[in-house]
Amino acid sequence: MKKVLLIICILLSVNLFIHPVRADQAEFGTDVRIVQAFGQDSELYAYVNIPKEKENNSLTVDALLDNTKTFKQSEPMVKTIKGTMPVSYLFMIDISTSMPGFKNNINTFVQRFVSQSGKNCSFALGSFGDKFELLCDFTHKKNKLEDALNTLQYDVKQTSLYTSLSNAIDYLDMRERTEGELYNIILISDGIEADKNGITQGEVVEKIKSSAVLVHTFGLPTKSTDDSDKKESVEALKILGAFARTSMGIHTVLNYDNKMEAELANEIITYVNNLYEVRFDIKDYEAKKEGSLLRLIFAAPGSDGTIFDARKTIQIRKTGKEGSQDVTVSTAPVAGNSDSKEGNDGLAKGRTSVIKGEAGTKVCLIHKYLSSFLVGFLVIIIIIGVAMLLRKRRRSILKEKGVKRRSLKETQASGVYMKAEFIAGPGRLESDEFYLQGELYIGRDKNCTIRIKNKDVSKKNSRIYFKDNVVYIEDLNSTNGTLINNMKIFSANKLRSGDVITIGSISFNLKF
Repeated sequence: MKKVLLIICILLSVNLFIHPVRADQAEFGTDVRIVQAFGQDSELYAYVNIPKEKENNSLTVDALLDNTKTFKQSEPMVKTIKGTMPVSYLFMIDISTSMPGFKNNINTFVQRFVSQSGKNCSFALGSFGDKFELLCDFTHKKNKLEDALNTLQYDVKQTSLYTSLSNAIDYLDMRERTEGELYNIILISDGIEADKNGITQGEVVEKIKSSAVLVHTFGLPTKSTDDSDKKESVEALKILGAFARTSMGIHTVLNYDNKMEAELANEIITYVNNLYEVRFDIKDYEAKKEGSLLRLIFAAPGSDGTIFDARKTIQIRKTGKEGSQDVTVSTAPVAGNSDSKEGNDGLAKGRTSVIKGEAGTKVCLIHKYLSSFLVGFLVIIIIIGVAMLLRKRRRSILKEKGVKRRSLKETQASGVYMKAEFIAGPGRLESDEFYLQGELYIGRDKNCTIRIKNKDVSKKNSRIYFKDNVVYIEDLNSTNGTLINNMKIFSANKLRSGDVITIGSISFNLKF
C-alpha cells in the first residue's frame, strides 16, 4: 500500500510540472466547432464545422472523453455530402392566422430546399399552432411531402411556438435513430409567441442544449406597415435567431440582404453538407451521470502534436451488460481567454477553454510559478487520509457491490418490470403489472399482454419492445393510431417511464 501511494504521489507531482508545458506547445483554435455529437450503442458520432483554411484531407482526429480515455476514429473523416450517415430534415411550419400571407414563400422555400439537398437526405413535415403535429413522416418521396404541404390550412388562432418546438425536439430525440443519423429541424415562422401558459424561451433554450437535434430557422418578417408591428416582428425574429445559434444551426430571414427562398434554403443545405462526420468505437467507455466532456484532437501527418481541437459536453447513451445511461447536459461551447475568471472551470461545464499564442504562454508561466511542492504535499496528505478510510471500508463496499450485481442480473433475467396506471377513457386495462421480456403487444386480442376490450382499439394495436437496453413503442397500422403524450407516432419511438399512451379512447402510462 505504501509503495502504491508513493507512486501515485510522484505521478501527481510530475503532472504539475509537465501539464503547462504541453499546453504551451499546442496550438488551439477557437473556430473549429463540434456542432453535434451523441453516443449511440457502442459508437460515438460527431459532426464538426472546420473552416476552409483549416481543412486538410490528411487530418486525423482522436476523441478524448472526460480527459481520461482516448479513442481513435473508426473511419476517415468526411463531409456529410459525401458520407454514409443519413441526414434528416423536419420542416416545422407555423399555421397560425398570421401566416396565410406567407404561404407561397413557405411552399417555395420547402420545394427548393428538397430539390437542392443531397441523396442521403430524407424529409418530414410538421405543423404547429396551438400544438405540434406530424403530418408526413420521414420520406425520400418528394411528391408525398408536397401533398402534405398542400393540405396546410393557416387558420389556427393561437400560436404556441415554444411548447411546439420543445415537443418536436422530444419527438426526434425519442425516435429510434438510424446509425449516426443527423436530425435537423427547420423552424418556419414569424416568431410570434402567443401562449402565455406555455413554456418559456429559457426552457426552450435548455431543451435545445440538451438535445441531439440541430435547429435551423426560416424567419418571416411582418408585412405590416405599423411601427409597433415591425418592432414586435424584429424582436420575435431575434428569438428565432437565438434558438438557431444555441443549436449551432443557421438562422435565415426572408428578404434579409435581399435574399429570397432558394438562396436562404441553400445557406442551410451548404452548411450541413460541409459538416465533417466522424465516428469512434467507444465500447470500453463507461458513461457518467454528470455528463461526458468530449474533446476532439486534430493532427496532420508529420506534426508533433495537436494542430487544433474542439470541446463539447455531450449526451452519451451507453448500452451493455450494465444497462443504459441517459446523460443530458449543457452543450453550448463558449470560447474562453486568458482574462476569463472561468478558466479551467469552463471545461467542466462543457465550455471551450482556449490557450493560444502569447496568451497561452502567460497562462503557462503563471502555472509554472505556483507553489507546486506545497500543492503536492497537500495532495499526499489527502491521499493518505482517504486511503486509510477506504481500507477500513473495503470489505463492506465489496459486499455491497456483490449484492448490486446479483440484483441487476436477477432483474435482467426476469425482464423490465412495468406497472400500468389508468388515466382516462371508458373501459379498463385487463392487467396492470407485468414484465417486458423482448416484446409485448397492446390490443383487443386475448393474447395481448396489455389487453383493452374497447371497440376503437385494434386486435393488435401496438408493440412495445426492448432493444439495446432502451424501451420502444410502435403502432401496428392500427385503425385509430397510437399517441405518446398526445402526439401521434408513425414509427418506433423511445418510451420513457411515465409517458402517456393513448390508444383509441383510453389513456394510460407505464412506470418502469
